Parts: sequence; C-alpha cells; structure tokens
Amino acid sequence: MKIFFSILFFSNVFLLKAQSQILSNDSTVVLHMDNYSNFKPQQQTGIKNSGTVVFDSLNKLQLNNPNGNTMIALDYESLSNKAVKFFKKKEYLNAITYFNKAIIANNNLAQVTHRYQLAICYAQISQVDEALEQLDRIVFKGGYFNYVELSNEVSFKNLYSKPLWKVILEKAKQNSKAIESKLSNNNDE
Repeated sequence: MKIFFSILFFSNVFLLKAQSQILSNDSTVVLHMDNYSNFKPQQQTGIKNSGTVVFDSLNKLQLNNPNGNTMIALDYESLSNKAVKFFKKKEYLNAITYFNKAIIANNNLAQVTHRYQLAICYAQISQVDEALEQLDRIVFKGGYFNYVELSNEVSFKNLYSKPLWKVILEKAKQNSKAIESKLSNNNDE
C-alpha cells in the first residue's frame, strides 16, 4: 500500500510539472458549453520522457510507465468533482491541484465554470498572474459573458491594479452585450 501511495505522489508531482510545460506551449481550447452532457473528453497521446498518457474506452486517463504497467487511472469528471469539493471548503491549494489534474487529463480542455473557480483559487492565494491567465482564457476563448458576476467577485480585488484585469472586464462586457443582442434579435423574430 505504501508503494502505491508513493507512486501516486510521484505521479502527481509529474503531472504538475508536465502541466507547466504543456500550458506554456498550448493555445488551450476552452469548452464553450458549460454543460457536462455536451462535454466529451479529448483523446491525447504522450507526454515525453515519462511514459505515455492515453484514454481508455471509458475516457479514463491511463498513465503508463515506460514498461507498460498502468500506474493510475483518472478522468476529468472525477478530478474536477474533487476540485469543486475542495473549492467549496475553501481548501484552495487542494482545489488548484485537482483542477489542474483534471485539465491535464482532458488535453487542456475544461468547463468555463471550472476555470472560473480555478481563477478564484489562484486569486485567494495571491497568484495573480495565474488567476488572470484563467480569466483571460474563459473570457477570450470561452466567451464568458457574466460581466456582473466577474466585476463583483470579491476574490478578484487583488487583480484590480493589473492592466489585464481591465481588458478582461471590458471583453466580458462586450461578450455580455453580444449575448443580449442575440437574445433581443431572437425575441424580435
């Protein structure tokens, strides 16, 4: 049992290190629908030098060590559910760990709500740049449009002085107006 937890610990460390390499190179696609029934985990192959990362037929992430033995099986839904539980308990470091694992497990795709909660976690522990990165992704790539929620979120007070915060808010306002316009046009028909 001790060996299993040691492997689990080291695989978690590996995932977090791999994430920083992946995130620095990716353009990350964010899911536009925040509805899990429309959410399909993406197929992914390989993270170099540490075995392979593949999905089985149930869309569970399989981390295989170089000799082919499965080390651990994870999936986006279960990891993100754990992250949300930690988030609700205000255990932000644990929530960050599980949100990032879920995102890695799903080829850097995530529900907008999860990235928003991840941004709150980062803001709560004063990792301002990471919080802004998540908000930037959901607003510009995910089409996040709840300007009122974003501008009133007290967790983001430490972001107010950053130039990117103003850009993110303005884009969220534009997204909101675009949605309102579409709804208005649909009601006129």
